[in-house]
Amino acid sequence: MKVNYKYLDYVRYWPGNSRVHVIIDAPHCAGTPDESDEKTLELSHDLAEVTGAGVIQSLIPRSLADLNRDIDFNNAASVQAHAQQRKALCQILRHKNAINGAKKVTSCFLYISLHGMKNYFSADLVPIDIELGTRWGALCDEDTAQYLKAILDNSGAYNILLDNKFVGTRSLYWHINGDPRVPAYKGYGRNLKVVQVELSHDLRFNYYSTTLKALAVAIASIQQNLFKSNKNRQYAMIN
Repeated sequence: MKVNYKYLDYVRYWPGNSRVHVIIDAPHCAGTPDESDEKTLELSHDLAEVTGAGVIQSLIPRSLADLNRDIDFNNAASVQAHAQQRKALCQILRHKNAINGAKKVTSCFLYISLHGMKNYFSADLVPIDIELGTRWGALCDEDTAQYLKAILDNSGAYNILLDNKFVGTRSLYWHINGDPRVPAYKGYGRNLKVVQVELSHDLRFNYYSTTLKALAVAIASIQQNLFKSNKNRQYAMIN
């Protein structure tokens, strides 16, 4: 499906298919190669187009404002960029009918924070392809994280680590439980499942097509599982 972005000063976003309860955020997709996570711009766009997931992309380099870190209140660009990222998130959740009047996510919804990492090796010198970060379970329950890990592993026999080096930042946690320095931002509750996904340089450059396919399959599988969970919950509430 065609991606039609809505532009703000510091981010652009697309709500996606209202039935797909997945969003992809690419906070480091802008800037020169030495300050961006290269290919995350293209990958987030292509994934949204293929799957119907919502997408948020930064329009500014992290050197100006890092959307994967806490707000720098001494930097006006940081304050405004975070506010616009949060506005985009809210608009996407509304479009997908995922929040109630209290602005809480009412059923399982997956938020993927998409990043790129350098090629590096585990302690036994095996290349690391993907790392999933849940901030030791603070961002996402273990069942969902392990399910995502298993799907990706089965899609390409990748070497995947969980909460090893890139565990997920506090700025992602605020989307769930609220930002203590911005009292008006209450967060969306534990039904919002957040995972930071780090992809190696090789996966983004040398195996882009297979990486895109593996992530698309993972999103489709997660979506199917989330919908099943949502329908079961709704049925239980009615009956």
